[in-house]
Amino acid sequence: DESSRLLVCTVRMSKTIVTKTVTKIAPDGSVTSKTTSTVDASPVEPKSEGYPKASIQCRCGQVKVTFPTNKPSHSLECCCVDCYQKYEWSCEAGGVTVPDAVKQLVRPLSLSYFPSRMQVMGKKNLKFNKLRDEATSTNCVAGCCNTLLFIDSAGYKNAVVMLSTDFCPVANCAFEPPIFRCWIADWPKQNLEKLPPLPGFYVKRTDEGQALETSGDFATARGITASRVAKLVESPIGSGDTFADLLKYAGGEVEVLGLPVLERSFKGRDFSV
Repeated sequence: DESSRLLVCTVRMSKTIVTKTVTKIAPDGSVTSKTTSTVDASPVEPKSEGYPKASIQCRCGQVKVTFPTNKPSHSLECCCVDCYQKYEWSCEAGGVTVPDAVKQLVRPLSLSYFPSRMQVMGKKNLKFNKLRDEATSTNCVAGCCNTLLFIDSAGYKNAVVMLSTDFCPVANCAFEPPIFRCWIADWPKQNLEKLPPLPGFYVKRTDEGQALETSGDFATARGITASRVAKLVESPIGSGDTFADLLKYAGGEVEVLGLPVLERSFKGRDFSV
């Protein structure tokens, strides 16, 4: 609007996300602000030689997992009720509390994806489970203390595993900002609006089946993560056990927890008959 004048324009840049806020003041004195975010598609290469390797351990210390790099392939934010429920189960089973900021929906879960080539100490303590029969992801848990260590899903192609740094801190790790936000419809709109802008998605039901709904520059953001996983599928980094190797070592048994879908699941509401 030519009758308005620019009050301030701020730009925040990270290795992945560029956030721009433009604030204008109108002739009547009213002030408006608009914030947009774009995704920087330049690759961030994990270091695998000559650097301390990223690692995690269970709460009681009997299991330690070392990854082949000093940083994840990529990081995301997740609003999904299933991810929350997995970690809530782990906390309750292990006698610890869920972090307040996560439980009260102040911020989504922080997810990081590491190459699925792991050196595991205490492998005999590993067990595997999933939320429900129809669940598409499988959880690797330290049976000694019920710490949820990391997760596999078909889309990871045995090339990466996912973990939440809110529940399983990572040592010797250089993180980058999250690239996009997952399953945003599982969060109340008023909570979602308080978050910094970030590309996001959810899935809704249509007459033809399912449709992907997105916000921000999701196509570019999704392209970054897909290309990084594809690169690890083609050229795995490091040596060690994959998720599939560890599951086989444990006998291939996956316990079904049989937990009900949480009420705030958008998919549960939208896809219910």
